[in-house]
Amino acid sequence: MSRTLQMEVVQRAIALLDQGWTYGALARDALGHEVPVLSKRAVRFCGLGALERAHHDLGLNAPVIKTSQRFRYLLATRNDVHGKGEALRMLRELIP
Repeated sequence: MSRTLQMEVVQRAIALLDQGWTYGALARDALGHEVPVLSKRAVRFCGLGALERAHHDLGLNAPVIKTSQRFRYLLATRNDVHGKGEALRMLRELIP
């Protein structure tokens, strides 16, 4: 796994959160409706949704950042309970 590619994924995920953050769904459209994370209408993401979308946006067919089920659960839960700052902190910890 390339450290550079991992860093690009995390940086893209962080950029997606900075553009628009949400909770309670992986992704939402401009009206706040829940949409699939890969939808072209998706403009706001939770931490986990941003990580998934970042892989897609960079044209990756398989995740370059392997995360455990526990990490994914914690990222989703902390995003929803503690907010955007906590999601960003967890994503930054993924940078190799």
